[in-house]
Amino acid sequence: MKTMRITVWIFAGFVALMAAAVLIGGDKIPWNRFFGGSGGGQPVAAAFDKPFEVIDFNGNKFDQDSLKGKPSAIFFGYTFCPDVCPNTLSEASDWMEALGKDADKVRIIFVTVDPERDTKQKVKDYLDSFDERFLGLTGTKEQVASIVKAFGVFVEKGEVKDGEYLVSHTSRIYLINGQGRFAGTIGYKEETKNALSKIRRLIASS
Repeated sequence: MKTMRITVWIFAGFVALMAAAVLIGGDKIPWNRFFGGSGGGQPVAAAFDKPFEVIDFNGNKFDQDSLKGKPSAIFFGYTFCPDVCPNTLSEASDWMEALGKDADKVRIIFVTVDPERDTKQKVKDYLDSFDERFLGLTGTKEQVASIVKAFGVFVEKGEVKDGEYLVSHTSRIYLINGQGRFAGTIGYKEETKNALSKIRRLIASS
C-alpha cells in the first residue's frame, strides 16, 4: 500500500509539472523531449517501406538507397533549435573524436525539419560549427515531409511571433546499418559510453 501511494504521488507530481509548464510556456509540450519517442508517429522499423528523396547540402540527391553501403546515425532537427540540436550535435562530435580511425566507418547525418528556413547553405554553415564530416540534408517542404514520414518522426511547428518560431521534434538518433536497415536508437543525452557502444556495434555489424 505504501508503494502504491508513493507511485501515485510521483505520477501526480509529474502531471502537475507538465501542467505548470503549459501555463508558463503557453505552448504545447514537446513530449518527445521527456520520453525520446516519436510523438505518436509510426514505428521506425516501418520506415524503409516508404521511399523518400531529399538533397544534401551540396545539392546532391539523397534517398533510401543512399543509406546503403555505410552505417549511419541520423538526427532530425533544425538550425534555429535553441538546445536539443546543438547539444546532440556537440555530443556526436565528441563521439567521432572518441572513435578515432573508426569514425570514418560511420556517417552522422543531420536532417532539417524546418525547410522553410534551412537552405543548403544554412545547413552547411551550421554543421561547420561541429564536425566537418557531418552530412546535412534538406529540400523542399514536400521532400522533407517524405523523409519525416518515412522515419515516423514527430514534427510540430510552434506559434509564429514576429516571423520567429520553434519546432518540436523527435530528439532521438536513428541508427541505420550498412544494408540500409534500422538498427536501433540513441536517446537524447544518453550516457556517452552507451552511445559509443551502440555505434561500435553498428560499425561491427556492417
